[in-house]
Amino acid sequence: MHASYAAHMGGQVLTSEGQTCSLGRTFTTFSISVEQAWDFLTSEEGQRIWLGEACSFPLTEGATYTTPNGAKGVVRVINPKVNLRLTWQPQEWANASTIQIRTIPSGMNTVISFHQEGLPGAKERTSMRHRWQQVIAELETLFPPSK
Repeated sequence: MHASYAAHMGGQVLTSEGQTCSLGRTFTTFSISVEQAWDFLTSEEGQRIWLGEACSFPLTEGATYTTPNGAKGVVRVINPKVNLRLTWQPQEWANASTIQIRTIPSGMNTVISFHQEGLPGAKERTSMRHRWQQVIAELETLFPPSK
């Protein structure tokens, strides 16, 4: 990733040793309002798409959760219709990563963005990048991407 592109996208440049553990952002612009995007992402159905099957809980700051596969976390920040930040830590990881989900107005459309930082290494970055791409693809089956 080129340094200026990473800075523009809010990502970080990875060192050859993999010391910087941010995968950057995965995002798409959808032909829905910010309200529609936020309401869906924070609904039970939306949570299942981005957090995992059978995992839904009240989204309040300080709320804790555990997914069926044992990942756990805490909701850190909720700015309605703007962003949501929570920690995410699979059982095999020593430390939690941070996930941020943003809804960004773009005219009559909305950009939905997923960003994850604090990943342990290159293998996890690749895995999570693929995971967020799958989430975007699933959202695209429900809501039309903007042209």
